[in-house]
Amino acid sequence: MHYCDAHASWEQLHFSTIVPAISEPIMNREFGVEIIATGNEIVYGRIVDTNSSWIAQRTAEEGGRVTRIGAVGDNIQEIKAIVTEALSHTCDMILISGGLGPTFDDITTEGVAQALGRKTELNQSSLKVLKEKYEAISRIRKISIELTPQRQKMARILQGSEPVPNEIGLAVGMTTTVDNKTIFVLPGVPAEMKNMFEKYVVPEIRSKSGRQTRVQSVRVSMPTYGQLSPIVEQIMKQHPDTLIKTYAADIHATQGMKVDLLATGKTDQTCHEILREMITALENQISSIGGAVRHIK
Repeated sequence: MHYCDAHASWEQLHFSTIVPAISEPIMNREFGVEIIATGNEIVYGRIVDTNSSWIAQRTAEEGGRVTRIGAVGDNIQEIKAIVTEALSHTCDMILISGGLGPTFDDITTEGVAQALGRKTELNQSSLKVLKEKYEAISRIRKISIELTPQRQKMARILQGSEPVPNEIGLAVGMTTTVDNKTIFVLPGVPAEMKNMFEKYVVPEIRSKSGRQTRVQSVRVSMPTYGQLSPIVEQIMKQHPDTLIKTYAADIHATQGMKVDLLATGKTDQTCHEILREMITALENQISSIGGAVRHIK
């Protein structure tokens, strides 16, 4: 159980709408990230995996390049297999989410352990924090909630790894390095995962990538949308380390087609300067054939 365990989160979960991750490669990005989601609820189609989409978006914004996104169910052998496969790929970071809770199907730690040929152990500092949190929950609810062996599992990490603190939930994450690849294992509860990602994963990506990516969305209206492709290709050739993504399935009758422009650079300012140049070029070319470009706030 990953997303809605009654004891796995301090707060009610709120799922936000996520902009779809853009998977096309952007040139010269060198820090590759592979994302793995675990959970039967994902592979059986019972929930939408918004975690991977959000991670991909934030990774791109911080200068990383998502090389692959995968998902497996709550099966130790399947988790072992997908992690083993990821270790053979050309990437710098493997980020795994889900399966760190107290229920019988929370087995991600064991699957990763088998892939790495390691054992698991109770992390004593994490266990102490977990005990304090259950004591606090007991006081708030005015009932005694025992820290059972099943719940203690949320303080279990791989031998040789470092715990990643979970400030708003219960299950601790972990990080380790294998063959120059940084591995992060985080809970599947979105609010917890996002908080831990921002505090512990983002600094790692920033320090290794040395780049950032910024996005501007616009709506393009034009007489014939078949004319858009050569314009996009020309602008991308003129601006290296960029991507223009058109959405043919997202055309509004009056507002036109949605288009995302992505720019990569060493600083936020550089990215925004590139975006301004790209949008100006797009506006000039579209207006010359009787179209228009509208910014999306």
